[in-house]
Amino acid sequence: MSNSDPSAKAVASSASTDSKPAAKTDKPAAKAKPEKKSSGVGGFLLGLLILILIGAVAGGGYFGWQYWKQDQLAKQNLSQALNTQNQQLQQLQQSQQQATQTLASTGAADLELTEAITAVQQRLDSHNKRLTSLSSTSREDWLLAEAEYLLRLANQRLLTERATRGALGLLQTADAILKDMDIVDLFPIRKAIGQDIAALKLSPKVDRDGLFLRMAGLASQIDKLPTLPKRTPMNERKREIETPVLEENSTFAGTMKAWAASTVDYMKGFIIIRRNQPVQALLPPEAQAYIKLNLRFMLERAELAMLREEAVIYKTSLQQAREWLQSQFPPNNQIEAFIEELHDLEAQEVVAPLPDITSSLEQLRVYIERLHQVKSSMPVPATPKTDEAQSDNSAAAKEA
Repeated sequence: MSNSDPSAKAVASSASTDSKPAAKTDKPAAKAKPEKKSSGVGGFLLGLLILILIGAVAGGGYFGWQYWKQDQLAKQNLSQALNTQNQQLQQLQQSQQQATQTLASTGAADLELTEAITAVQQRLDSHNKRLTSLSSTSREDWLLAEAEYLLRLANQRLLTERATRGALGLLQTADAILKDMDIVDLFPIRKAIGQDIAALKLSPKVDRDGLFLRMAGLASQIDKLPTLPKRTPMNERKREIETPVLEENSTFAGTMKAWAASTVDYMKGFIIIRRNQPVQALLPPEAQAYIKLNLRFMLERAELAMLREEAVIYKTSLQQAREWLQSQFPPNNQIEAFIEELHDLEAQEVVAPLPDITSSLEQLRVYIERLHQVKSSMPVPATPKTDEAQSDNSAAAKEA
């Protein structure tokens, strides 16, 4: 410890110099040398201390710089790790959204599948009920259903075709089916069918086919009807006074009378006198095609009205055709015959009241409904399951 501490040595040397006798004070050179030695040691120590401090500062700075560098590197690694985690989090969120969408689509598909299964189950139930009803349907049920169909078809044909012949045949066929069944409860229904058959037979009938053919025949003869002669202007008419034939011994008075008669005949070609008759506007002879086309249109309108049972339009169309013939065609035997035929057609009835034949159909429907109610109230024997069906049911229960 004493050898390593130079300050202690300086203190000890100073103490030893103070303890010496005064006789030695006259040697100043010997006293100055120890002071220089102590100051050099102090400077050395101070420089060493400064160097130590500089080294310590440099080492601290170096280690601080290394620490800062490591800290920056750690921060970069941490930011990279955070970015990686954010990317992974985004991927997880996207995966979650896709999973949610998949679950939603799966739920919708499950709902559609459930609805489809429900519809199939309902269809199977309806088929099972139909098979059960078919298995319990007897020959009488089939015959009653056929008779009901015939009666319904007869009503439809009577309303749509307005013809009693087809409906009458259908009613007779249905009555024959009920007759072959030989069931006492069907007697009121057969009675109603008989009344409907009698009503159809007694109802007035309209020969629409005959009326249509008669009007079609008249339409085909329109082109053969005579028309008004073509008029020529007065200045284009080449007409001369005929020279009268005179007798050899004719007098002057007779000659003048003959010439007067010839002149009157000549003037008749230019002047037409009508007494007490209204003047009607006539179409020119050049419009004969339009006249005949209009007449054909009136007959076709009457045909359509006859098929639709529109009596007012039918009679009005024929009346207009008669008036058109009388006003636009020259009077002769052919035109008179045409007008007479139209008058006869106008007198025909095109609307026939049809009877109501729905009573027999309603009574048969009521009978069939009562019969089904009675059959449905009867207990149905349960069919035992086979061993295979039981094994399938047990396997399905285990899987569930």
